[in-house]
Amino acid sequence: MIRTSHKVRKYHPDTRECYFSNEKYLRYFKQYTPSNCRLECSTNLTEHLHQDLRIWIFQYIFVFKNRRM
Repeated sequence: MIRTSHKVRKYHPDTRECYFSNEKYLRYFKQYTPSNCRLECSTNLTEHLHQDLRIWIFQYIFVFKNRRM
């Protein structure tokens, strides 16, 4: 757990480059921590890339099958 002054709250999260636990909710973790956030961001990116790859493969197969006919 990281402790910081509540005076920092007046700054936007983009400026301070962090969130307080009640400002950011994670899908896979009950508690917000910087390490949980990084892991969840990596997981989300992996899911996104996997989805894009799956769509690309299906499109490729569809086009390839139509060309052979």
